[in-house]
Amino acid sequence: MDPTPFLSQPPLSRAEFPADLTRLCEKADLTVRAVAAGVDAPGAHSAIGGWFAGQNLPSMGSLPLFRRVLPVCGVTDAAEIERRPERLAELRRSRLLRVAGGASPYGDSRASRP
Repeated sequence: MDPTPFLSQPPLSRAEFPADLTRLCEKADLTVRAVAAGVDAPGAHSAIGGWFAGQNLPSMGSLPLFRRVLPVCGVTDAAEIERRPERLAELRRSRLLRVAGGASPYGDSRASRP
């Protein structure tokens, strides 16, 4: 399994995260539903589906589940399984820094409201 998408790039964008998960899933010849079934976590299919769709990122509370998804998708190197959540943390920090730097987290539409 080629782990380079996370190892060689700066923090991922929100668009790169689901694209990378999808590449892993396709390499493993699995559907998102099969990945969710493979982690054997009842009720987690909607969270996992949201990660693949780019609707959300794994939260701190769901990192154990995220770590279980990776081997199902073919990531078997233990060090790589630990690095990926670290990259997520970098992505979250970079997003928080942008918001703290003055950009409205709601875009311009709420900036003009009283």
